[in-house]
Amino acid sequence: MLQFVIRRVLISIPVLFGVTLLAFSIIHLIPGDPAQIMLFGSNPTPQQIQSLRVELGLTQPYPIQYLDYLGRLLHGDLGQSFISGEPITHEIATQFPDTLGLTVAAMVVAVLIGAPLGIVAGARPHSWLDHVATGIAVLGVAIPYFWLALILILILAVHLHLLPSLGAGSPRALILPALSLGWGFAAIIARLLRNNLIEIYHQPFMQVARAKGLSGWRVLSKHAIKNALMPVVTILG
Repeated sequence: MLQFVIRRVLISIPVLFGVTLLAFSIIHLIPGDPAQIMLFGSNPTPQQIQSLRVELGLTQPYPIQYLDYLGRLLHGDLGQSFISGEPITHEIATQFPDTLGLTVAAMVVAVLIGAPLGIVAGARPHSWLDHVATGIAVLGVAIPYFWLALILILILAVHLHLLPSLGAGSPRALILPALSLGWGFAAIIARLLRNNLIEIYHQPFMQVARAKGLSGWRVLSKHAIKNALMPVVTILG
């Protein structure tokens, strides 16, 4: 286990290095002077713009700027927000609880929707229940999250007035974004669980269990679902 973790960490190092280099390069390829953009609307003088460029280190060569950026990044310094003036780490810390809550809620929605769909489709393959469950799963994969969110807001918030379209801090305000994010994961869980159940039903131990006279639901609940869920949990975890 320790070797696996060490190997994964070592593999992630060049990936993270490439991501930082790509992000740094994209920022410098964007047209415009960051100093002028930050001072936009205040009628800055050329001296003020040049002073801010020196303060931000924009007058140095790109390799020096990247090394300085990488050094501050390794020390946890992500800079300051151009809008609020607060440190980026503070901005992330203040939003992290809401992000974590939304992530947990989306995964709960994904399991509550995806697991029943996958079990129904896998227990009765090629039936009308399978076609309905598979169709719902395909829609979950095909529909973009942002478009689904707009549709849910239009139906549940604007027309039916069941849920708030905006806001935070209450369970009702969390339902719409959790549904929007969780639907795609629910489709993945449903498809994985369906395929695993169909494969497990053809395993020798399942045939032996049915030959011993065990009912379909008992075989499904005691043997099939447990074995089908293990790969799904491994992949999602």
